[in-house]
Amino acid sequence: MPVTLRDVARLAGVSAATASLALNGKGTVSAATRERVVEAARKLDYYPNGLARGLVTRSSHTIGLVVPDITNSYFHDFAKGVEEAAWAAGYTVILGNSDREPATELRYVSVLREKGIDGLILAGAGVAHHPELAARVAALQGDGVPVVVAGRSFLPAPAVVVEDVAGAIEATQHLIRLGHRRVAHITGPRDHLTGQDRLEGFRLAMKAGGLSVREHWVVPGDFSADGGFQAMQSLLDRAPVPTAVFCGNDLTAVGAMRATRLAGLRIPQDISIVGFGDIRLASYLDPPLSTVRVPLHELGRAAGERLLQFMTHARHAAGQEQAGGGAARLAAKQDGQPLTIPVHLVIRESTAPPARSGPSRVPGSPREPVDLATGTPREPVRSTAASPARRYDR
Repeated sequence: MPVTLRDVARLAGVSAATASLALNGKGTVSAATRERVVEAARKLDYYPNGLARGLVTRSSHTIGLVVPDITNSYFHDFAKGVEEAAWAAGYTVILGNSDREPATELRYVSVLREKGIDGLILAGAGVAHHPELAARVAALQGDGVPVVVAGRSFLPAPAVVVEDVAGAIEATQHLIRLGHRRVAHITGPRDHLTGQDRLEGFRLAMKAGGLSVREHWVVPGDFSADGGFQAMQSLLDRAPVPTAVFCGNDLTAVGAMRATRLAGLRIPQDISIVGFGDIRLASYLDPPLSTVRVPLHELGRAAGERLLQFMTHARHAAGQEQAGGGAARLAAKQDGQPLTIPVHLVIRESTAPPARSGPSRVPGSPREPVDLATGTPREPVRSTAASPARRYDR
């Protein structure tokens, strides 16, 4: 049989009401009595019934967090930041992984609502058109449950966002300043607002640099390493081959680097690659990846803290407004401009000025060495010079 509050009260020689006040740090319970109750709870290995307490307080002290890809370390640090903010306020986090499937995301929102969460954070919920999810979010808010979105979104909820357009501009301008004129882009999912913003930044930087965007060098990806690998293979099968590639995120860059090596090309001597995100793996790649750093932990913590603020407003509204009015007040308090987290470029060793003759395959590669700028056979280039020193920023 599970230990109950009455068991603790009996052992401590007090009433159940006094034991409850002592364990919750409330009321005018003396220090000696409180110590006796706490010791009794420890001896009996007593833990409060969270469900029962939730019925009384109308709070589960839980926050829901749904991410699109738990295998992507981008969301590891983000989730850790959310958890840190929640834990400091006495809340625990229930994590769900949607695998970038809108139907799974919908299901998680419904399940978490049934679990009685006090607030919800949706990360990467940036599919351009998802009316069902918008309706579910509005229903949650109507029930007095605040929702915060991480990333630009169509959803009717406040957001914490990163400077995707500005970061993409900075990454592309870096390649242009190095002297690259044949610059390609592997995008994120075309129906995803984050991918659209980074593509927009790429186009703006190319235009500002006086370069035209070759549409056959804008290849769709899906923010995964497999997607980056396939997209890069597609780019390498085209002539001329680009001398630099801006990848929609770091996992895309990981796949692109693998495809480049399998084609017998060198990074950065033949092709420069830059990513977006600065996941932990980025500085351990060979060569270390130049990328746009997103302060992921800070982003998660900001999302958690913003949600907690709205949850405080919701509690006050529930206590002050009659049925129906509280939800309206909550919705009003959730209006406002997105909270923007700045990003910046980190230059490592995966980017360098372009080779004068264009990309050339290394000796012993699976394919015959050719000048990929023209498609004509050529003798392998054997370089004995050391790679130029590069600034390493971690």
